[in-house]
Amino acid sequence: MDDLKNWLQKMQHVCSSKEYCKFDIQQKLKSSNLNSDSIERILSELEEQHYIDEDRYIHAFVHDKFWINRWGKMKIRYALYQKQLPEGKIENALNEITDDEYIQHFTSLAKAKWKSLSDNDEPIRQQKLIRYLMGRGVEFEIAKKIANDVNS
Repeated sequence: MDDLKNWLQKMQHVCSSKEYCKFDIQQKLKSSNLNSDSIERILSELEEQHYIDEDRYIHAFVHDKFWINRWGKMKIRYALYQKQLPEGKIENALNEITDDEYIQHFTSLAKAKWKSLSDNDEPIRQQKLIRYLMGRGVEFEIAKKIANDVNS
């Protein structure tokens, strides 16, 4: 019982310093040799005390990955799916990024990348730019449109 209390306090401290989702904390606890009942009790306690909040986590994750790390929606969506978060909540958070913000954000990134591409052949430069944007998680059609806009 003391072990359970200690782990709960540790996880409260961890969750108070940074946003975590249930999956992240579950992975931390699984490596601690606690049984599954204890892990579930700790997770439910953390949720009741609002140390873990999926909505808050998803919104923070989407905001940080888009604005700071410059990830596209596809890459963000995939990362959140891997954390076993609800699809509806993920889509709601992604929909808060407006189309204009999205295009403008990646157009400025594409312009900087375009200047750094050294190939003289325009179609090859454009393909490289599209691949670069898709690697960032931008959808193909949007990457193609941005590449055409930057090229013209």
